[in-house]
Amino acid sequence: LSPEELVQTVNGLWNVCTTAILAQQGTIDKFIGDAIMAFWNAPISVSDHQCRAAKAALDIRKNVAAYNQNPALRVLLSERGIVPIAVRIGLASGPACVGNMGSEDRFDYSVLGETVNTAARTEATCKRVGHDILIAGKLHDATKNLALLPAGHANMKGITHPEPIY
Repeated sequence: LSPEELVQTVNGLWNVCTTAILAQQGTIDKFIGDAIMAFWNAPISVSDHQCRAAKAALDIRKNVAAYNQNPALRVLLSERGIVPIAVRIGLASGPACVGNMGSEDRFDYSVLGETVNTAARTEATCKRVGHDILIAGKLHDATKNLALLPAGHANMKGITHPEPIY
């Protein structure tokens, strides 16, 4: 794609993803390349945050499928032999450090910690196991009420024990 077409396409993708995240009370942390990093339960506590994140993932899947049906996007991608846009979503729940982080001159409200690393590694695991959405670790009761399937355990860099994934 030309630079202009790429920016327009990625901005459209971010728009449909952001809509799903914000609808489930998520906080957009940052845009990284063609990815979005988001978190829940801060700055406002949300008791069912893990379930809301999972619902946002399902809504992202639905929104991206609808975005792929946009006639202009379909023409743009098909003319270049590009398959429809696909996403991978990795979720993890646990403790994290949340707040203003950066330098004296520039900072962002962000999140750091092993849970963030686990979520990123879970997203990468999607490709390996052939699923577009994975949740790593322990599931909260509200999340267990969703239609989830155990997908085994995954070895992840920097984590000593294989993580259960759903």
